[in-house]
Amino acid sequence: MNNDEMEEKLLEHGFTPKNIEHMKKIIRRGVEDGDVEETLFSLAHILKQRFYNGYFLAFVIIAVFIVNMVLQVPQDFTEVVVYFFATFISLLFVFHLGPMNLSYKSYFFLKKREDRTKT
Repeated sequence: MNNDEMEEKLLEHGFTPKNIEHMKKIIRRGVEDGDVEETLFSLAHILKQRFYNGYFLAFVIIAVFIVNMVLQVPQDFTEVVVYFFATFISLLFVFHLGPMNLSYKSYFFLKKREDRTKT
């Protein structure tokens, strides 16, 4: 499947033209660094892995926040604000560094595709 066919499939399954342009930008960035040229299909698989990794990291960050609040009961409201702020900033980094919107869409696109091939 070439990139044009894949682009049409992605548009049919919830990706916007802006999402596809962002994916093409990611591919071009890899080519400039000397990597082997990727396709939209191979990038979708990479983004699916980022989906797993991103949500695992988000789960760990939230779990650390909860454990910290339970085991080290804050003495005043300032500590609660600091813990919450640190958690929020950490989650922003995770969701910004790994394009979670694209990862989410890629995960469900590939999941639907696999479900159709099984039946």
